[in-house]
Amino acid sequence: MRQWRSAVVAFLGTQAVAQELNLMGAGAAGFILGGGIGALVGGKHVTFRGDGAGWQRIARFGIGITGVLLFLGMASGAGVPEGATGVFVVALELAIFGSRLTLGTPWLFRMLRLSSGAHPS
Repeated sequence: MRQWRSAVVAFLGTQAVAQELNLMGAGAAGFILGGGIGALVGGKHVTFRGDGAGWQRIARFGIGITGVLLFLGMASGAGVPEGATGVFVVALELAIFGSRLTLGTPWLFRMLRLSSGAHPS
């Protein structure tokens, strides 16, 4: 199973490089690549369960939506350079965001004890 997931992430990475240089394609490829890598690492090292008490769910929603709004605010305020540099910046920015969604946020919820199940010692 791990080889299959690694192959998918490698394929998406090569597709990101092979596509013509446009911001939308670079952003989508970066998001998928970052999310895929985060899921690969998170699936192995971070256990997360989405159930839990009502207050845990509300807190997770509040933290998650705040993170998204902060990211959108930072992304809209930053200028994008022209050409290949701009494509790289957009891809990197969305790769970081994708990995934050699939790895960083579940890890943060575990550390704050906002998910049910066994907690790391």
